[in-house]
Amino acid sequence: MQILVVRRDNIGDLVCTTPFITALRQRFPAAWIGALVNSYNAPVLERNPDLDAVLAYTKLKHLQPGESAAAVLRRRLAMLWRLRRQRLDHVVLVTADARTARLLRWLAPKNLLVAPDPGGGHEVERVFALAALLLAWLWSLARRRPSPPEGDTRWLLWGAALAAWFITVMVGVVNTTLHHEHGILAMLLLGAWLSSPQARAS
Repeated sequence: MQILVVRRDNIGDLVCTTPFITALRQRFPAAWIGALVNSYNAPVLERNPDLDAVLAYTKLKHLQPGESAAAVLRRRLAMLWRLRRQRLDHVVLVTADARTARLLRWLAPKNLLVAPDPGGGHEVERVFALAALLLAWLWSLARRRPSPPEGDTRWLLWGAALAAWFITVMVGVVNTTLHHEHGILAMLLLGAWLSSPQARAS
């Protein structure tokens, strides 16, 4: 039996996947188990005793100095072709990623398992809900902008909440991924501003 586990996102997410890999090895001790990851998170699996192979590809945003995009794409295609020829029994995509799932079907595994989407609702609905939140956040900051004579504390809280808004938007535009740390920081700064007496009184 040949099993390929796919986790192509961030380091912390891959760390959280290692107990699943261990459980697979315990359940199928004689199976070939490989992991398809990216060059950014691959060191997490270095010398993992439960894996027979770690297959890493390089994302274009992770190019090393002197490394060409064309060469990276050629290596990626060659790796996918080798996996297709391997005739995998099971491919497990640990995240709910429809685009990656479509790509993995090209590998022609006997069975493709994709994690369920925990968010609920259609992608368009979630995008519009996020857009509404960001617009309401920006409107609140514009309406409650401190006037020049007001104290330093109010300016500090307002500026921190505005900076958090920019971080949230720019991370989404540039990286397409809002990491947990960014989200937590943004919510803390926004909450500090909204809970301040100055913000509630305005």
